[in-house]
Amino acid sequence: MSLDLKSQKTLLLFVLLSTALVYVSCLRYDFAYDDNSQIVLNPAINSTAYIPEYFTKHVWANIDPGAAPLYYRPVFSLWLLVNYKLFGLSPAGWHATNLIVHLLATWLVFVLARRLTSDQFVATTAAFLFGIHPVHIESVAWISGVTDPLMTVFFVASILLYLDIKSTNEVTEESSEKNRRRFFHQPLLLSLLFFSLAILTKETAIVFLPMVICYELLVGQPKSQASTRTRLTSIFLTMLPYLIVTIVYLFVRFRVLGELGHKLTQLSATTIASTIPSVLWFDLSHLIWPLPLSAFYDNTYVSGGWLFWGPLVGLIVVASVFVILGRRSKQVMFLGCWVLVPILPSLNLSLLKFGEIVHDRYLYLSSVGFCIVLSVAFFHVIRTYSKYKRLALAILLIMGAGWALETVIQLPMWKNDLALYTHGAAVAPRNNLAINNLAATVKSLGDVDQAIALSQKVLARDPNNWQSLYNLGHSYYTIGAYAEATRYLGQAISINPSAPDQYLFYGLAAMRVGQIAHAEAAMRTAVNLRPANAKYRFALGVLLKQKGDLPDASVELAKSIELDRSIEPNARQLLAEIEALGRRSN
Repeated sequence: MSLDLKSQKTLLLFVLLSTALVYVSCLRYDFAYDDNSQIVLNPAINSTAYIPEYFTKHVWANIDPGAAPLYYRPVFSLWLLVNYKLFGLSPAGWHATNLIVHLLATWLVFVLARRLTSDQFVATTAAFLFGIHPVHIESVAWISGVTDPLMTVFFVASILLYLDIKSTNEVTEESSEKNRRRFFHQPLLLSLLFFSLAILTKETAIVFLPMVICYELLVGQPKSQASTRTRLTSIFLTMLPYLIVTIVYLFVRFRVLGELGHKLTQLSATTIASTIPSVLWFDLSHLIWPLPLSAFYDNTYVSGGWLFWGPLVGLIVVASVFVILGRRSKQVMFLGCWVLVPILPSLNLSLLKFGEIVHDRYLYLSSVGFCIVLSVAFFHVIRTYSKYKRLALAILLIMGAGWALETVIQLPMWKNDLALYTHGAAVAPRNNLAINNLAATVKSLGDVDQAIALSQKVLARDPNNWQSLYNLGHSYYTIGAYAEATRYLGQAISINPSAPDQYLFYGLAAMRVGQIAHAEAAMRTAVNLRPANAKYRFALGVLLKQKGDLPDASVELAKSIELDRSIEPNARQLLAEIEALGRRSN
């Protein structure tokens, strides 16, 4: 169904304004969650001199040099650099660009839906549902969550250009070679460029090739009287440039990270297979009606029983419905593939942190296909079954209004760290990460008693939880309980010996209780782990001065000044005292 150009623009403007309206309050929000690490404390986004390192190091390399090499996302790092140059550390500007990217993705969903269905109303409804969908809150309101919207913009743009290539090839089959060159190459190069940008923004874009294969096999129109072999050869040749880009990306990723994927959690194949149905069922239910929403969930690993068979039976029913509908409409089957395929990378549960097996951000790209197929289904019922027309319209309106209202209501959880972790701990009371983050936040706000209580709550059910041991040790250090601080920080060190901050505070606490040798050993370990950290060297210099090792103390204090000029006044004072002590001894 077609509309005049003015009506199309009016409908699209309504969609974009509605989307902006439900998210506009996030412009007042602060940095939250990983924003402090990836933006506030990230030296690599302060200067263009770091740009070469974006392509030769993992994304956390300059933030936490000891972090596992998980992500190769140079375009995301470039995005952070551009935003930092534009807005500095003013979060409003960062939130504005996140919203702009989401609006751009919403517009592209409209274009894609219109291209696939040739129906303005279906396209407008799909874009509206996508724009206001509550499952996108994490990706839009969380500044560092922009990876999924940004990747999706590049991904959908590449798909659209790919579809242009297919149309152009059909047109130019009977045209001159001159027209073939003019129409074919420019869309292909642009499509490859956007695909490259997508995969360098987030790894999920690697599903581009499977998506194209699904399109070709389900929707693509084979040449009349063409053999299966001829058709498959044509598909392979069409995909070959994208395959080359994928291979080059995987090669570079392997060279930079040293591996294609880093296992964070040791899980058996049986555990992964048993848990996947519950993860997929969670994803599907959150696409339909995501309630409650949180950055943290209590979903856990499944070994069998109802938690395995229930979701599995439900998924089989849903898949059967899509297969039946797919026989009538290959387009519906392709959109079903668009829902499923982007989720597949997140099903390798061993690559995720322990217990962190579901997140709303994993559904951003999948929701493109979901919103389009949902719109197609509603309008099919409205136009085909007059008996159910009013009911379908009522459900559509209720769903749209409900999603928009839920987005507005749930959005404030991302206002700041305290709101985020308080909400997360309420929604997922058994999620240790949420409670540990809440403990660290309330501790930073001065509520040390609550921080201690929260840490003890986690340790009661998980005595070897490193983050809780560290939080508890640091909390005791904060209130001057130095013996307790050394006890818990010592346990934390024995569990995770690679985190440097724990050595610093263990050393400071040990120094306060007179354990100078233990304090020196801990502080030297911190310096060895992070040689360029000025505060570690300054603390070691203070300890060595107290110990009477004046030459080494002078070296560490001088190095701390070299690394961080803000330390210079205090360090200069100590150096002057050391110099005076040296003169007296002579």
